[in-house]
Amino acid sequence: MVTQYSNEYRAISFFNKNMIEPLSYSFKTRSLFLKQTPVPDMKDVIEYDRITDMGEAVISYSLPGISLERDEIKTTQENIRMAYIYKGWQLSANKWKAFETEGIDLPLENLNSAIRVISTKENTMLTTSWAPDNTNARINGLYASAGNSYSTSKDFGTAGNAMDAVAGGLDLLYADMIEGVNFNLVLNSTQYRELSVSRASTNLSREWDDVLALINQPGGPVPGRIVMSPYMTAGTGMLTPADPYGQYIELLVAQNITNEAGRDSREPISSPLYCKTFEKIAPHIIHANSICTLTTI
Repeated sequence: MVTQYSNEYRAISFFNKNMIEPLSYSFKTRSLFLKQTPVPDMKDVIEYDRITDMGEAVISYSLPGISLERDEIKTTQENIRMAYIYKGWQLSANKWKAFETEGIDLPLENLNSAIRVISTKENTMLTTSWAPDNTNARINGLYASAGNSYSTSKDFGTAGNAMDAVAGGLDLLYADMIEGVNFNLVLNSTQYRELSVSRASTNLSREWDDVLALINQPGGPVPGRIVMSPYMTAGTGMLTPADPYGQYIELLVAQNITNEAGRDSREPISSPLYCKTFEKIAPHIIHANSICTLTTI
């Protein structure tokens, strides 16, 4: 028997199918988290053990016996709260009736608008942070979590400064033994444009190409990119690991973005279709020193 609810499930399937393409270009910061780890959707808090490595290994001409001094890793429990990002919206009863009785496709303008405003919140949270009161951060994103910072003034408007700043940031990362990955360079739109037109003062080669070569060392599992982000403050940038295995950063995903839809049973004829688009995620910064901010560029 066909019920009201089966039609609502059809509507949900229709919305989920038709939001795939907008998602691919709206959720830009998510692409910096190459490891996206599913977690149970009923979990609001995820517990992790943060590991501190043992002390240095030893080189010797002989192997010690039972008296060898022994070590073990240290662990500190870390709790990560999952966050919902959502937007409620609705479609009029007339548009719902046309879908239900005549098979006319539901309009997608409201869904696309919901995706845009959700992506703005997600990009902001993952790039910088989420502060409900605009002051005190409850969830730190990549920039706010960075354990390294290159703060020497290097205005990207001057040729050669981008290379100097990126090299300085990489030196800090390598000093902390952040190895086995290439790096992404994330820039505000102003610095992105400045780098894109910059030419070396000697041979007029593109500084962009030189920077791209610098953030990509032989042996990295995936190439690093230069990324423009309007969610970065002007005059700032950051280096993040291109880390497909989640050694340093990962995105925890309890619920990928989806839709919910239903009508009010108290108004079976005239009720709008009430909709909700939502997701449940959290950034997990495993090694803060794998991220380096560039603060005066």
